[in-house]
Amino acid sequence: MNPELKETNIPDYTYKFRFKDTENYTRELFIFRSPFGNCQTFTICRAYYLKYMKKDDLLLFFKQVLNIMSKRQLLIDIKEPYVKEIKDIFEKKLKAKVYKKSYKSTNTNKLTLLLIQIDKDIYKQLIKGTYKIE
Repeated sequence: MNPELKETNIPDYTYKFRFKDTENYTRELFIFRSPFGNCQTFTICRAYYLKYMKKDDLLLFFKQVLNIMSKRQLLIDIKEPYVKEIKDIFEKKLKAKVYKKSYKSTNTNKLTLLLIQIDKDIYKQLIKGTYKIE
């Protein structure tokens, strides 16, 4: 199976990205355009799946998503146990700025909002497919 980005008919979601993870399980990420109704931000649902993505699939994912979304900021709402790994993907692999705000949900789950800003030059390389993860 080749990783692919497809438009969905699922209400509230704009695209889904299906991929085989490092253990050969099929997983799906959902990308929502403009969660706040403005043109500045998009979000990834199930963002914790990024930690299971192979390096080449991660680059393909961001190339496809950024080409479609045309935005350098994304917002992720994630459970506390996944924060470090997901934050590291953006800070270490994509050299992005990550701002975080932890909070407790109404059902007392520990969650964190991550606002991620991708550098303009790295953004250009990602959409061209020339960016390399070190």
